[in-house]
Amino acid sequence: KALSHVKYWSQRHRLFSLFDHGIFIDQESWYSVTPERIAYHQASRCFHRLSSAIEQPWSRLIKATRITCHEQYFTVWDMFCGAGGNAIAFSRNSGFCVTGFDTNNVRLESALRNSRVYGVAHDIELICTDSVSILASFPAVRQRFGSQGTYSPDMIFLSPPWGGPTYIDEDAFDLQSVFISECCILDIILGALRITPNVAAFLPKNTNLVPLLSAMVRYGQARKHFEVEKNYLNGKFKAVTIYFGDLAS
Repeated sequence: KALSHVKYWSQRHRLFSLFDHGIFIDQESWYSVTPERIAYHQASRCFHRLSSAIEQPWSRLIKATRITCHEQYFTVWDMFCGAGGNAIAFSRNSGFCVTGFDTNNVRLESALRNSRVYGVAHDIELICTDSVSILASFPAVRQRFGSQGTYSPDMIFLSPPWGGPTYIDEDAFDLQSVFISECCILDIILGALRITPNVAAFLPKNTNLVPLLSAMVRYGQARKHFEVEKNYLNGKFKAVTIYFGDLAS
């Protein structure tokens, strides 16, 4: 398919530095893949923050609930895997075991192909299913998968669809106005926090955080602190990542 704008093609190596080695992405992924340098920063930060937390005296409870087969790794759910940008970044950090979810089989095939380009396909489990339904049905979802660590993540990473590139034309990005599988992004974040306190959400730079603050107070999660990080690429403000739980400073 033709690109929506030539700028996406000119930025291809910012999305994947190994683009010329066989990377494949569909048209939507051109504007939804996390740029590689940002994705690697997010993965590195999450690893170091989780590592620091598990070394604390009170971390015995965390260690006791970790999955035996992945006790040497941190398990991460990438709930909107897409073409695999973040999943690849997490798996290239040897401390992560990644499960990526997406409803689009073609996109998951792209993620598999792209992970092979980076030599990390063996560290990523890809599942074609509606990740929003998983967030909504947890813990019943424990019975749905096998024993590969899918059902007990150390953290959840969220990079939900932003509704296309037109979000930038809005004064503020409303977390309650963009829906995925009949669930708004705000409710998706809250659903992830019910599974684990360690959540990272990659969102537009113009995101209005007031609804998130209000919802956390309303649903009794006011004590769950979070940190908002501005993500820059080549000196340009691109997006924000919200870190919750042990992922926050």
